Amino acid sequence: MPHRFPAVPLLAAALAGCASIRTTSPKEIPLGTDFEVRALDPVHVSDTPVVLTVMSIADSRCPSDVTCVSAGDAVVALKLGDAQADTLHTMATLRHTTSYAGHQIELVDVRPYPRRSAAPVLVQTAVIRVLPQR
Repeated sequence: MPHRFPAVPLLAAALAGCASIRTTSPKEIPLGTDFEVRALDPVHVSDTPVVLTVMSIADSRCPSDVTCVSAGDAVVALKLGDAQADTLHTMATLRHTTSYAGHQIELVDVRPYPRRSAAPVLVQTAVIRVLPQR
């Protein structure tokens, strides 16, 4: 029997696909290595209790092909474990590390670096390093 609203089965299939993206297992990353992570992709640091998710990336850094008064900053909002949240910065004078579950989490970079002459960036990644607490 034909559906009265043919888009309904397609919409249901699309929504089911989206739901599976959010429930995927965290990507495994070795302790002590720099890794790139996109927003909303959970990461588990192997052999540790550290699970983190980049919730958002906001980049106001001065483009590399422009002269600016200030270098600007990229801000990465993190979710650590099930509840703890934190914000890290690329600007040297602002906080770029945090502690969680006996480990130091460091924002190393946000990629790609902005350029005025380049096409708009659709997906940015945060480069993060997790080390045992000193």
